[in-house]
Parts: sequence; C-alpha cells; structure tokens
Amino acid sequence: MSDEERARFEVLLEDIRTGFGVIAEGHRMLVTKLDGVAGDVAVLETDVAVLKTDVGVLKTDVRVLKTDVAVLKGDMATVKTRLGRIERRVGLNGTGAARKPVRPRPRGRRR
Repeated sequence: MSDEERARFEVLLEDIRTGFGVIAEGHRMLVTKLDGVAGDVAVLETDVAVLKTDVGVLKTDVRVLKTDVAVLKGDMATVKTRLGRIERRVGLNGTGAARKPVRPRPRGRRR
C-alpha cells in the first residue's frame, strides 16, 4: 500500500469513526430520553391507580345517594298524601267543606 492510499484510508477511517461517534452520542441521548419517558409512565400508572380508586369510591357514594333520594321520594309522597288529608279536613283544598270547629262546653251548671 502506498503512502497516498494509506492517507486516503486514514481519512476514510476518521470519517467512519466520526460517524460512529455521532451515532453513539445520538444513542446516548435517546436512552436518556427513554429513561425520562419511563419515569413519566411510572408516575402516570400511579396516578391512574389512584384515579381508579377514587372513581370506585365515587360510584359507591352515587349508589348511596340514589338510594337516599329514592327514600326521600317515598317520604315526600307520604307527606303529600297526609298533607292532602289535612287540607281536606280543615277545608283548605278549595272545596269549602271544612268541618265545623268543635266548641267546648261551658263549664258550670249542668242542665
């Protein structure tokens, strides 16, 4: 091999080394970024687990609220029925058919 061929070979070899250095540096940067992404994913997994737990608690609370509202609806129906009876008895339902008030007997002599 001549000196000229050897010089060209060394230049090409230097270019190849530089290219490999660039590729290696890019690889190191990618590994660093992937490590960061892996950390972010771990945080997200934890957050999702917490959210799942919270949603489960909320579902339970909503079920309890639905039951409570159903009970309240039933109670209100009873109150409306009883109030209607009271209104009819005292004549407040617009019919004017109120019962006459009971007058107390006068105290004193009996006849």
